[in-house]
Amino acid sequence: MTDAEIVQILRTYPPVISKDVFRKLCRISPYHARYLLESQIIPSIIKPKSTHKYEIPLTAVLKYLEDREINPERYLIPVEYRKKCSKKKLKRPTARQLAGMTDASLMGMYRVEALEYPDLMTVAQISEFTGYSAKTVFRWCHRGLVRTLWSRNRMLVPKYSLLEFMISQEFRQISRKSERHWEMLSRITE
Repeated sequence: MTDAEIVQILRTYPPVISKDVFRKLCRISPYHARYLLESQIIPSIIKPKSTHKYEIPLTAVLKYLEDREINPERYLIPVEYRKKCSKKKLKRPTARQLAGMTDASLMGMYRVEALEYPDLMTVAQISEFTGYSAKTVFRWCHRGLVRTLWSRNRMLVPKYSLLEFMISQEFRQISRKSERHWEMLSRITE
């Protein structure tokens, strides 16, 4: 790094920069920037806020840029960190597997999943159980896809009515399934 480049950086940027500015200045990915900052390889102040969490002194960034040219291997992301950050993706059932599911097998699996819920479920409980939003659950109720009861200005759905709807073709043909829905379906295909 030349002296002219250093002077240009000092003129262009403030004395303390954010993670986003840091990664753009260093031309690294957000993932790599997070690793360098979380591990304190680049000294920074970490705030409890979720946005603008890092305050990075510009002098630390300049030291990093100079040292990275000499010792690039020092700043590589270790395999352990990659494993820690990677999420195991849920293996979703194929269309053929979904088509082969019988009503009885689905009902049995859904019954087991719903054991911890009461016989009359609130919209919030249904939303938690299925993984769909409360708005979607209300839509199912208003369209008459599930039976509803009213008690003290609260909409309640009998668990059996919900389970019958969940094995129906209408529920199976939801094109954008929730993660919870996929999770339940993948258990039955294992």
